[in-house]
Amino acid sequence: MAEMLVKAIDSTHKDTAKDRRGCYKRGMCVAVFEDGHSWGLEEGLPKFFVLRIPGIPAEKLRKYLEPQYENFTSLEGLPITHRRRLWKIMVDDAPAALRDKMLKGGAITIDARPSGGNYDVNWEHFRGNFKNLKTGAFEDGEL
Repeated sequence: MAEMLVKAIDSTHKDTAKDRRGCYKRGMCVAVFEDGHSWGLEEGLPKFFVLRIPGIPAEKLRKYLEPQYENFTSLEGLPITHRRRLWKIMVDDAPAALRDKMLKGGAITIDARPSGGNYDVNWEHFRGNFKNLKTGAFEDGEL
């Protein structure tokens, strides 16, 4: 099972450019680990929540850790970070019961297969909450 640590509240900076490219916002993935990871004392509510996805290796979720880059490079030839993360979970758009489990319960479990097991939601229904901030498109892929 992969586990994602997700920001539950916005971090902010008074400089708007630094705020956009350096601060995690609600719904941005902070870390991805294989199941059984021991989260630290500060890696929970009220600052973070966890998404658990049994049967999926962490590697498949690492794309949600990528920043959004500008279309040009720095003097050193490196891409310029435009936003802390390219993908964001639209927490506030999730159904109320799931939003409460994330923001008040601290975790939800997602079934990667439409098996109807003992999970909070399956991937097919939840993936539409993952938004690509550059294109505005919502996730439609399989895990």
